[in-house]
Amino acid sequence: MPCRSSASQTLDLMVLPSVYDAFGVVVNEAMLCGCVVAASDHVGAARDLIAQGRTGFVYPCGDVEALAGVLLRAFGNPARLKEMGQGARARMETWSPRENIEATLEAVSHGVSRVRRGGGAAVGTRAGAKPAASVSQKLPE
Repeated sequence: MPCRSSASQTLDLMVLPSVYDAFGVVVNEAMLCGCVVAASDHVGAARDLIAQGRTGFVYPCGDVEALAGVLLRAFGNPARLKEMGQGARARMETWSPRENIEATLEAVSHGVSRVRRGGGAAVGTRAGAKPAASVSQKLPE
């Protein structure tokens, strides 16, 4: 949502209030354009891309008061919001396919461990089958 400051400068902030979004490529796209993103903590990209208060904001999903606070802070300091937009763009300029794959593997590993803690079998496994190798390993250089 673009906002005009008193100096007629456009300030960009995108809100992504998703209840579920496995990654949210729109976060990448917005940040690459220098747009600050405020995303709910149910957006996968929020954990990987947004540095809280430096390149964007992450707030608890469904917490309208928290989102209102983010918007007040963001638009209450236009100079800081502009800096954050520049930081968001810089963050995306360093985002690599390797980092994307490693984050995906980490997310899968986390999901599998949650299923195992719950006593259920992971999708595609047989009872008594040996677990697959850890997917949390770093990719070779």
